[in-house]
Amino acid sequence: MKPLKLRMKYFGPYIDETMNFTEFDNTPLFLISGKTGSGKTTIFDAMSFALFDHTSGDERDAKQMRSDFATPNDATEVTFVFEHNGIKYTVIRSPKMNLAKKRGNGTRDVEASVKVKYINKEQENIEITKKNQADKFLRDLIGLDAQQFTQIVLLPQGKFRNFLNANSADREKILRKLFGTSLYQKWTEKIQEQAKINESENEKLTTQIQTIRQQVEIEDNDEINDEEWIVKVNNQIEEKRKTRKSK
Repeated sequence: MKPLKLRMKYFGPYIDETMNFTEFDNTPLFLISGKTGSGKTTIFDAMSFALFDHTSGDERDAKQMRSDFATPNDATEVTFVFEHNGIKYTVIRSPKMNLAKKRGNGTRDVEASVKVKYINKEQENIEITKKNQADKFLRDLIGLDAQQFTQIVLLPQGKFRNFLNANSADREKILRKLFGTSLYQKWTEKIQEQAKINESENEKLTTQIQTIRQQVEIEDNDEINDEEWIVKVNNQIEEKRKTRKSK
């Protein structure tokens, strides 16, 4: 995923601010810096909010990100434009908030909303406005959930430590999603499942052979293994057949 543009309206300390990441296309590395409280983490919060309806550290609720500068006439909104696998996506998301009524005095509660827009490879204009569908689409598109995205993509203010301190099982899940190794995991699980079936069948056959060995006595019965015992039994059966034919 390559970020292209981020616009924050009445989000955190920002009244209306746009970051154009395409200006850094010729710069392989750039730094987001500033004094404490200047809004550095808010930039990461805005990205995570647009994609997942969560802030980057989940330390603040999405509704709490509404700017203190906003009046009932000012709507909070984040627009995030990014490119993924050659397709440009635009996500516009707003939290639940209290705004002035369109008619008359007073205020009204406005529910959270999201819109995802893009042009697919067939050059069709796609627009998703239902929250559940949009949230699922974005998770499937990026292949990470909000927590994983924060741990291994954003890494704001030392949050990479969360990934390093995670237990092996959690890190395995994150890396599996990141590198798309679920196919190999399913293949491994299938082999292990088949191995268990084969082992169970072998145990049944071994039990059957042991039962038969107790019923059929041959020379050196207790001193030879199952394979040698089967060969001797077959030889003994063949000799008896020949004897019957000769009679």
